[in-house]
Parts: sequence; structure tokens; C-alpha cells
Amino acid sequence: MRDLNDLVFEGYLAGFRDGGWTGDPGILRLGYVASIALQNGLMDFWNLRGVIDPRQYPRMRLLWGAPTCGGEP
Repeated sequence: MRDLNDLVFEGYLAGFRDGGWTGDPGILRLGYVASIALQNGLMDFWNLRGVIDPRQYPRMRLLWGAPTCGGEP
């Protein structure tokens, strides 16, 4: 059974091919994976700030609609 990530990447690659791109799929895969890593890594760091920094509690409440687990009163 193929991995969901492989299926998504195949669609991503097909979109580029439909647009006329004929480059190396390995380069496209690198950009695809780097983008995912940066998005998820940066978002996790950003959200972690909301848990450990009491000044961020109002922002986290606004984003998530609930108090954080950081001990907000």
C-alpha cells in the first residue's frame, strides 16, 4: 500500500508537469519536503511560545478559542 505522502507528491508533481515543467522530480521533492518541514517546524515553535510565555495567552486564546495549558488564570 502506498503512503499518503507519496500519493500527494504524485499529484503535486503531476500539477507541475501539466504546467509544462520538465525538471528533475528529485529537486521538486526536495522543495516539497523542505516546505513541509519549515511550515510545521516554525508553526510548532510559534505555538510553543504561547504555552510557555504568559504574555502570549491572549493571542493563543484568540487563535484557539480556549485557554492554554500553561496555567492561565
